[in-house]
Amino acid sequence: MPFYNYSEKGEDRASGFERVETEPNPDVIFRALSHRRRRCILHHLHGVKQAKVTELTQQIGSWEEKRHTETTSDGVRREIKTSLLHTHLPVLHDAKLIEYDEHTTTAIARGLPEIVVISIEYCVPIDLPE
Repeated sequence: MPFYNYSEKGEDRASGFERVETEPNPDVIFRALSHRRRRCILHHLHGVKQAKVTELTQQIGSWEEKRHTETTSDGVRREIKTSLLHTHLPVLHDAKLIEYDEHTTTAIARGLPEIVVISIEYCVPIDLPE
């Protein structure tokens, strides 16, 4: 159940206060966790706290290469980078799980919710090669 914080910035029809949800929305969290690459990004960032897109691309490419036992080509790495920039990082940013600086191409994870940490730890044996 969400915890609501009330502020005087806006108006709630009944009380005259704005209702601000302070806990993450589970639908948004589970949508963000629904793709293996996003879980891999969060797993990597949980360990290092911040990484550039090139580092994330290399790491995910390496994991995918080991998973599929084939060499990751430059074309595949470009596809990974494109998917990170245009899909996965924006989803994680919109879910407020990471901060992303487009100018420095750096993703930062600060204080992931416990449910996210538990979920990515649960998925590690499934998502990542041994």
